Amino acid sequence: GYRLVQLSKALIEKDDKFVAEMFPNQGQPDGDLFETGLKVVVPDEGSPLKAEMFDKNTKFLTLSEFKKWLAEYNLKSS
Repeated sequence: GYRLVQLSKALIEKDDKFVAEMFPNQGQPDGDLFETGLKVVVPDEGSPLKAEMFDKNTKFLTLSEFKKWLAEYNLKSS
């Protein structure tokens, strides 16, 4: 949401520098996509989901790995 508001403001104000920073591959195939960092969290054992089932940009974590990530940033949830 926050980035969308920033982008909207930049587009209204014709701030091409900001738009170019947000979309460095603009004009190329899929150059208008902005990656937000999707995370998929699965149980430590027994999940039918596997990392290779997802896009290469998707962060695939077990619950234990996710809890460590939360602790690293002193977060309670995501």
